[in-house]
Amino acid sequence: MSPECLVIGNGIAARLFALECKRNIIDCAVLTSSPVYFNQVRTITLNPISFKFLQKLDISLDASPISHINVFESEGTGVINFSAQDLGEDNLAYVINYDNLLRQLDELTKGMQCSADEVEDLSNMQVRVFADKDKNFSEHQTDFDFIEHDYDQIAFTFHATASKLQRNHAYQTFFNNQIFAIMPIDHSKNTFTVVWSIPKDFATEEYVRDNIDRLGQQLDTDIAISGEILAFELSSSRAKEYCIPGKCLIADSAHSFHPLAGQGLNLGIADIDVLVDEFKKAKSQGRSLGDIKVLKKYEVRRKILNEAMLNGVNFLNHLFHSENIYTKLFRNRGLRLVNKIPVIKNLLIKNAVGKIKI
Repeated sequence: MSPECLVIGNGIAARLFALECKRNIIDCAVLTSSPVYFNQVRTITLNPISFKFLQKLDISLDASPISHINVFESEGTGVINFSAQDLGEDNLAYVINYDNLLRQLDELTKGMQCSADEVEDLSNMQVRVFADKDKNFSEHQTDFDFIEHDYDQIAFTFHATASKLQRNHAYQTFFNNQIFAIMPIDHSKNTFTVVWSIPKDFATEEYVRDNIDRLGQQLDTDIAISGEILAFELSSSRAKEYCIPGKCLIADSAHSFHPLAGQGLNLGIADIDVLVDEFKKAKSQGRSLGDIKVLKKYEVRRKILNEAMLNGVNFLNHLFHSENIYTKLFRNRGLRLVNKIPVIKNLLIKNAVGKIKI
């Protein structure tokens, strides 16, 4: 017998969606392939709402908490300091290992996974939910229209040691068309995870190794790269519509963008939470999960917030990649001004930690 819902994807979001459906007694299967791992290098940043969502699913998390985020312009005095205390939270974010989470989710969903051949009759499925843009599951790309944008940058991520950075603090600096972020992953060993986006014109591993000391000087610490360096080309994609009758997009299949805000999976988890909520309401009313009216309610609740985040990230990315001297002055003054106005600063961080909902 075919399940009510089929979620299609090869990453974390597809498996999280299946588990949330199971928790809410919605019969869901996962159409997936072998998971892709990143040699323990890649990390994920979860906001407090997402962290609690995973705890609700009984997922054990070895997480490094972040209580302060320090954002600054390297060529000037502009700075914003965000503190969990200002929001009455214990922490602003949690850093977890991507591979460890995916392995756990893959094990938890083993009994729900299937191949296309194992699904008796896909036409009887009430709804198909696409959770990522994996090339093995590209069916949704022919059914939906997307707006694509190439940032012309490459993101490098790796682990590093830094002896003088404060525990539970994350740092993000903007300089020379580049964005550098460093976050804690193991306090006992002073180990951090780095995400560094660099224009393609000079984005090489050699450049990263040759210039890491320069970033350490800005942060008043020695930074030593440890282990492998991974590289990802950066681009954004957003669906013009999230749903058609019987089919729906969530997470990276609906929206993906620059990692400077660290919000990719957080938005995907918010999508999952809202869509399953609409499925619960539909079941209680005896309606099909694939009813376009059901799916559109999810789209209305999520698209406006996702678009706002995407537009905001794209604006910041453009702003901080400009070398115009007047733009640099505006950036520095803007950062200082925002840091002095609690209402604006708290609004920004509330959005980032997932407290603004529809």
